[in-house]
Amino acid sequence: MNRQIHKNKIEWKEVELKDLFKITSSKRVFKSEWKREGIPFYRAREIVKLSEEGFVNNELFISEKMYLDYKKKYGVPNEGDIMVTGVGTLGVCYIVRKDDKFYFKDGNILWLKKKGGVNPKYVKYAFWLPSIKRWINASSGTTVGTFTIVRANKTRIPMPFSTGKLNIKEQERIVKILEKSEELTNKSKKAEEFLDEYLKSVFCEMFYNKGFEEKKGKELFELVYGKGLSKKERDGGRYSVYGSNGVVGKHSKFLIEGPGVIIGRKGSIGKVNYSKENFWAIDTTYYIKPLKKINFIYLYYLLKNYNLNINRSTAIPGLNRNDVYAIRFIDPPFPLQEKFASIVEQIERMKENIHKTKQNSEELFNSLMDKGFKGVL
Repeated sequence: MNRQIHKNKIEWKEVELKDLFKITSSKRVFKSEWKREGIPFYRAREIVKLSEEGFVNNELFISEKMYLDYKKKYGVPNEGDIMVTGVGTLGVCYIVRKDDKFYFKDGNILWLKKKGGVNPKYVKYAFWLPSIKRWINASSGTTVGTFTIVRANKTRIPMPFSTGKLNIKEQERIVKILEKSEELTNKSKKAEEFLDEYLKSVFCEMFYNKGFEEKKGKELFELVYGKGLSKKERDGGRYSVYGSNGVVGKHSKFLIEGPGVIIGRKGSIGKVNYSKENFWAIDTTYYIKPLKKINFIYLYYLLKNYNLNINRSTAIPGLNRNDVYAIRFIDPPFPLQEKFASIVEQIERMKENIHKTKQNSEELFNSLMDKGFKGVL
């Protein structure tokens, strides 16, 4: 049953996407027809990148001739159309821009061809609603989740109507409010990213090309195997449990006193994590035991500057300690390491405040989203 809300002569109804767009996909392009240059050919991963960052360093192309032939026979995406991922991260939307010129992989991406009376940015925001996300990600009975044309056609989104017609002005009003709110969140995110880049530049300025002695890893630290702790064994206590990709749970006991540095041994090979507090490192990781006086914050940033994704095994992928021990690392005076750590701690306090602001902005945005699509904004 349609949900209807009356406000200022605006009537709200849930409408299936098939009534707002012609939903289709592309014509088949075989792998043998992919090129190294020409017209960009997008898969789902490129659409995600475009949606999040607005650009993509493309890897695949088709010939200009094929593009023009397909454009003439079947059409190509136009400004205002919406491309939606149907595999991988489902339901990510990219709105086609005026100067876009590309083709895309069938089965990977859905093509929502615009009709009159619909603001594409409004629809993109609608795809962020929790109810629609649940619908998109609902099990389709297959091992690998897919968002199909059939399911897209049946996807229902709240739409404003006036005198029986879609109210484009109300859509635009809601979009403007959400864009301003989203901008606040993005500013906080950019501020965090800026501070991360600032710390990288400070590290390079303080330690590189300064003539400091270099020592092999084996002279500076020992890589110690973590200890197994299964999901069932973790009891949700106060101490973080680290796997190769970061924190994977909590436990009431710790294995290592903090601070400490953890390196991925299997899985996310060579990924470096830092723990300020006592922690547990599981058996897919190494934790570092210094062989001389060294600041862990400095050590964390030092190791992050090296590519430790070293895997020489053809049988069982993993990071061999001897490969890390053989690397030559700069060994600056301990007081300088402490000075850098002090700067990091100051920046981290700033980031905590920014993170709180970001959380508040996200809560505001979610609240506005909820109200906007209920017709009470």
